[in-house]
This record gives sequence, C-alpha cells and structure tokens, in this order.
Amino acid sequence: MAFPGPSESPHRRFHGSVLRQRFYKGVLRPDLPAMPGRTWAKIAEVLRDGVPRSTGEIAKLIGLNAKATNAALRRAWKSGKLLRSEKPLREIVNIPKGRRGSIQVLRTYYLYTLRPEGINSTVINGVRFVAYSPKHEDVRARRRVSKAKAILEFLRRHSGRAWFSKDVYEALKDEVPNLRMSDIMATVRRYEHKGLLYVRGYKMGDKETPFKKGYLIAWIDQEKPRDEALREAFEKTEKALMEDPHTPILVRARMFRDLVLSFSMRKELVSFNYIVERLGCTTYEAEEAVKRALQLYQDIKCIRVFGVYRYYYHAPSFSDDELRMAVKSVEEHIRISKGREQRIGHNWEAAVEWFIDKFAVGVKFWEQKHKGKDMDPRRIIVHLLKPVGRRRRTAELDRVFEVQPLPFLPMPLTFIVMCKWGKVRREHIDEAFEVVKWTKEFGVETEHGRKLKQGVVILFAAPTFDEKAKVRLADGRTVGLAAYAAMRNIWLIKPKNLDTVLRLRGYGRVSVRKICEYAANEDEVRELLDRIWAEPERAEDIIAEVREKNKGIFDFEKRLQEKAGYA
Repeated sequence: MAFPGPSESPHRRFHGSVLRQRFYKGVLRPDLPAMPGRTWAKIAEVLRDGVPRSTGEIAKLIGLNAKATNAALRRAWKSGKLLRSEKPLREIVNIPKGRRGSIQVLRTYYLYTLRPEGINSTVINGVRFVAYSPKHEDVRARRRVSKAKAILEFLRRHSGRAWFSKDVYEALKDEVPNLRMSDIMATVRRYEHKGLLYVRGYKMGDKETPFKKGYLIAWIDQEKPRDEALREAFEKTEKALMEDPHTPILVRARMFRDLVLSFSMRKELVSFNYIVERLGCTTYEAEEAVKRALQLYQDIKCIRVFGVYRYYYHAPSFSDDELRMAVKSVEEHIRISKGREQRIGHNWEAAVEWFIDKFAVGVKFWEQKHKGKDMDPRRIIVHLLKPVGRRRRTAELDRVFEVQPLPFLPMPLTFIVMCKWGKVRREHIDEAFEVVKWTKEFGVETEHGRKLKQGVVILFAAPTFDEKAKVRLADGRTVGLAAYAAMRNIWLIKPKNLDTVLRLRGYGRVSVRKICEYAANEDEVRELLDRIWAEPERAEDIIAEVREKNKGIFDFEKRLQEKAGYA
C-alpha cells in the first residue's frame, strides 16, 4: 500500500496518518475514527456478496459505531444506492447485565442490500426490499417528540395533582402522533423504577389492580427530601380518589358516612349489619369501605357493644352523656332482639330435626352430653384443627345424623345440619364449609389441600337466601348462590320446602315459620308438630292455642322493645 508523501495536500496527509493508525501492522483498529469519505466504499465492500445485513452487523464489519453507520446507510438508501427491508424485523435478544444475569429485549431493525441498476424492489429470503420513498420512512424517524419524553414532561408540568392513566392518554393523544393507551403505563413503569413517579392502584388482597380510569400517577418532587416527596405524592392520589365519583370503594365510603351522619342526628348508633344491607354489597366489600372511611373521616368512630357487635357514630354529634344513653339503648335492643332471635333460631333447628326424624329412614342422630342442662344433647361441639372466623378451637354443629342408604355400601352417609334464622349470603356458605372441613371428624388432607371426607353432606337450613348474590368462579363463570352451594356439596333447606309436606297433609295456612315464632322452646316445637300431624283438621286451632298460651312471652318482648325505642 502506497501512502501519500509530504508534498501532497494536508487533507491527504491527514487521511494517510489515520489510515496508518487504523491499519497498524495490517490489523483494522475499530476503536479509532473512520477515515472521512471512505464509509460508503466500506459499506459497498461488505454488501458486495449480496447478503442483506442489519445496521449492527455492518457497523461491526466496517469498524464504525452504530449511530454513524445508521446515518451513512440512510444517506445511501435515500440517494438510491441501497434497498432497505420494507418493514422492520423483530427478534428477542439476551443482553448480559453482569451479576444481574441477562435480560430479554425486543430488538427492532432493518436489513440493507445493494440496489441493482433499475431495480426498485425485490424479495430476498421472503423479505421484501424497497428503494427510498417517503411512505417507507420509519415512523420513529418522522416522530418529532418521543412518546416517553412527552408523557414524562406532561406529568412534570402538571405535578400539582395526580392523574389517572386514562386522563393522561386523553390529554396527549392529539399532541403525540401514534400514541396508544398501552404506551402510558409502559412508560410510567419505567420511570417508576427510576423513582420519578408514584403509581397507585386498587389494593385487592396481595395484588393491585387499576381503578376504573386506570392507575393513579403522581410526580415525585426530586428537590425535596424523599420521605416528604413521597408523602406529598400519596396525598395527591388520595385527593384524586376523593374527587373521582367512579371509584366503588370511595362511593361506598361516602354512603357509609352519610348513613352515620343521618343516624347521629337522631342520637342513634348504626350497626355494621345495617350498613351491609344499605350498601348492597358483600361483607368483605363493606369491610373495605368502612376501613377506608375511618381513614378518611377522622370524626367517625367505632364502638363495640358487649365486645362483639360493631356500631358507628359521628363523634362531634354526641356529648358524653348522649353517647352513654345511645350505647345503653343499643345494649337493651341487642338483649331483646338476640334473645328473640335465639329462641326462634333454636325452634327452627328443632323443626328441621323433627322433619328429618319423621320422614328419613334409618336415621341415627349423634348425641353429646353437655355441662349445661338446657343445651340439646343433639347439638354437637367439635374441635377445629384451624381457626375459622371467630371460632378458635371449637365449633357448634346444630345436628349430625347418619343414614345407611343401602346395606352393601361400605359406609353410611353423614349429614351435618347448619341452621341460621336470617338471610344467608355467600360468606355464610363459605364459613359453614370451612368449619366442617377443618374438623377432625369430617375433613381429610389430600394432595389438593383440605377436603370433606367422602360421604359427608352439609344441609344449610335458613328462612331466606340471597337470591341476588352472584359468585364469580375461577374459570370466569358467574353462578347463583344455590348453584355455588351445590358445587361445595351443600344442600339448602327453606321453610317452604317443609311447608310443602304440611300442605299435602291438609294443614291449610299453618306454616313452619309460624310454629317457630309462636313456640316457647324446642320441646314445644316438637310437641306442636306431633299434635298437628295427628290432627291435621285442628291445625289452625292448635296454633291459636299456643299463641294465646305464650302471649305473656310476646308481650314481654314487645314491652322491652318499646322501652328501648325499637317498637
């Protein structure tokens, strides 16, 4: 190779010195700058074999950095010397990150090849190559503003408030070309990792989901101490949630506050069960709404009556004496209502037991001796292997009986009766299932977790079931409460099921509900049903006699209600 002498121009001498350095001892030195004016010659030499190559491959072969090579390739393509792949190619590549291992990145690139004379397009290995045209320009090259920078700059400029991701998209979609909704959170998550943004979603157990309008995003002021900046960002999201009318938990929180205020104006306390009924949601959803309301409204207080029943009140609306009187009134009401509910509930258990004993063949009830003489021996106390709800070590099963359906079956069927005098929701079904499952007698460990033993069936008896309740299953299907209970091997019993048997006997308007309400105790329920079954024509007269006999009990309960102000 002949190098230029000292008599030649300084420009040529510079080229010669650079060339000597880059090809020192015949070795190409890619770490030194390329010789000006020779880049296209090297690109043409690399692509002379007709194999299309990417910018990265060409840069490595000619010894230039990728940015300079890409600029040279674009100039050559626009001048008509090269053909470029019509659409970008994409592949996933592993990038080493030292001790972190490696990360996977989606690489997007174009291929280039030499343009034959007079050819504007061709296909090589299934890839279409085209000559330059404005319509084939990369949209990323036409984009004046980076999407990520536009999103970050928007949040920085409007750092005085928190933004839902949907609102950010609506504000920028006309300013940033080709902006998609998915671009917002993809960008936000990157800057969240860098500590520039605070992102908040709807907390559901151990996961976080977006609100109806997406995640909440707040700018973290980098000039303030970190703790103070994070606290400010959190407060911005709290304010945005309170101002948004579409967040379910906050809607319920506001409804809860309105209920408490309306009761407090009358100097009354409101119970948690009443709140669940008025909000029209599940107990879990009501729990979350009340928890959030107590965080937001510091003037709402909770008090536990008898250490069990939760009641809420607006503290500024009560003086100490007024609060004491309200609590006393609630205590009297609980004694009355729970006493009456307990009496009717036990009567309902006895009625269900009587029908089972009367019509089932080969029934054998379990019995257990109790310290209290008033407790029915057929009510069974079992030990729990794991606490369930408020039950820590033991649980009460209203009735347990066995039936031998066929003599050649290896084991009898075991039925567990659970009774409740009130409206039954999904949580009651789940709790009954969990109680039976975690007993030593009726549960068993399997490879899929704790299950009911084979041949164990739960009978859940109640006057009403939540017909509006919809249960969403793991596979996405939605079923009613009855279907959900059947899937857990739980059979539902209602008073109308028992009334059908009485109607066939010709009892007229007599119902099991009336029998439970008018009888004084469980023994009287059994006696009433025996008499009515023996004399069906006198059923209504028998009920009237019992009602007159127990009139004193009803009058006493009514007087207590009037005294407590709950008539």
